[in-house]
Amino acid sequence: MSAGWVAGSVRARLLLEHRAGVQAALRVAQAGSLAEALTGLAGTVYAPLPAGASLEEAQRAIAVCTAPRIRVLAAWLPPGGAVGLRSLAAWFELVNIEDRLAYLAGAELRAPFELGVLASVWDSVASAQSGEAIRTLLASSSWG
Repeated sequence: MSAGWVAGSVRARLLLEHRAGVQAALRVAQAGSLAEALTGLAGTVYAPLPAGASLEEAQRAIAVCTAPRIRVLAAWLPPGGAVGLRSLAAWFELVNIEDRLAYLAGAELRAPFELGVLASVWDSVASAQSGEAIRTLLASSSWG
């Protein structure tokens, strides 16, 4: 096993130590309301949520905590090692693309998730000026 894979596995274990854990996941899953679910996240890395957050705000805040962790893990892997993590990052890239399309349709500009080496097409889509341009970029990318 190469030094890059050892470093990546050590980093992955460190990230696991900071996960919410089974008990927090059960509290959130068994919550009877959004407020109760958000309270269930207290004491986890996902806790800094706005008071009275909506479901969409809570989901976005949790995603904002998760994306950098996946990116950091990818950075610790040897060259080519991040390929498998792209499937985890795909959701974030899709959200970025949806947000870009919404912005082009008149919605407020949202800060994109920074994906670094995990992005497959986002760097090109980020500057697209129309839905058709995004469609063309996606068609010529690994997204097909």
